[in-house]
Amino acid sequence: MLNHCGALTGCQPQHGPIYAHAAPHGSIHAPVALPHRIATESPMHLQTYESVNGVPFTATRSDVTRAHGQPRSESRNTVGLTALDYGDVVYRFQDSGRLEEVTGRAEALHLGAVAVPFRDLATFVQLNDRTAFDRAGFLVSPRYGIAFVPGEPCWVTALARHCMAEWEAIRVS
Repeated sequence: MLNHCGALTGCQPQHGPIYAHAAPHGSIHAPVALPHRIATESPMHLQTYESVNGVPFTATRSDVTRAHGQPRSESRNTVGLTALDYGDVVYRFQDSGRLEEVTGRAEALHLGAVAVPFRDLATFVQLNDRTAFDRAGFLVSPRYGIAFVPGEPCWVTALARHCMAEWEAIRVS
């Protein structure tokens, strides 16, 4: 079972999904957790550049509000995206309605059959994505289509493919 932001406790090797722990030299140590415990955590299920928790990057603003209701708040950020904030997830759209990014609480990031606890995510990305880079305090992974601040536990932003060039263009500080 994962506790606050990814520390594994009570592992039972015979049941449940794999929790990958980045290890030296790119190997993966994979204890498993009880399946009934996963539903109580804050996982993010990502199909890189395709969907987040079942919401495709082709979704429109009206698709999101139809599925999730009215957001707790709506705001415009400094790069001109409209953010629909649902508390544990934020959807950001261009004015055209195109979904750009989804930020969510992710105590574990599920990438297919592998789940990576947030506490191991930076190491996992650095070992498995040679194209990863740092921008404005975020670790950005083109391979996995994510950006996150390693020091701010449990929040991960999944990016639409067309957003990666914008992240790459941010001036290195």
